[in-house]
Amino acid sequence: MVDTSSYKVGIVLSLEDKSKSGGKPLKVCSVNIGSSDPICVVTNAPNVRQSSRLVVAPIGSTIINDEGEEMEIKKTAVGGVISE
Repeated sequence: MVDTSSYKVGIVLSLEDKSKSGGKPLKVCSVNIGSSDPICVVTNAPNVRQSSRLVVAPIGSTIINDEGEEMEIKKTAVGGVISE
């Protein structure tokens, strides 16, 4: 069972479409999770909009991936943009 106690509710402050022709539809979002500075989240979720509320699994927390395995969240580059 995954410990979700570190998960946060974030609010999308702004987003920018970074889709490339023929590639995945990527959005770069500035998200307020209650810390002093917003974090950058890169997503391909089609329903994300400015002012959306979303669940954020911060760096170091664990999620279950598509194969049903636990995976630790890490800062990584997605589409050339660092996603936190």
